[in-house]
Amino acid sequence: MIEGGAPDDITIRDDYFSPPEGYREGGGVSYADTTIPAAATPTVQWNHPLGEVVTILVQTGLRIDSLRELGGDVLPQWDRMQPAEDRMYRMPPDKPSISLMYVLCTHREAWSSTA
Repeated sequence: MIEGGAPDDITIRDDYFSPPEGYREGGGVSYADTTIPAAATPTVQWNHPLGEVVTILVQTGLRIDSLRELGGDVLPQWDRMQPAEDRMYRMPPDKPSISLMYVLCTHREAWSSTA
């Protein structure tokens, strides 16, 4: 959705809400080792807005215990991101940060045959 441009430019490339057909990408990605070039296998990807994720979890009977947004990512999305002590990559202190990941904890109530 967000793409890095010039050193001080970040551009919103795609809509937050994906079209029904998704977004077609021409390249691959490797989450295991960013030093290995990924194969150029076409993919189709969809954004999943936070409200959509939370709603589906609640509709399936899960109870939300906590939701925490993080200003870092496990991969450096832009050249300007810097490694932090928690092994995440973050924007430099002189730049604004945005939510890049979230941690959502849920549980399902124990099933009882007497209910």
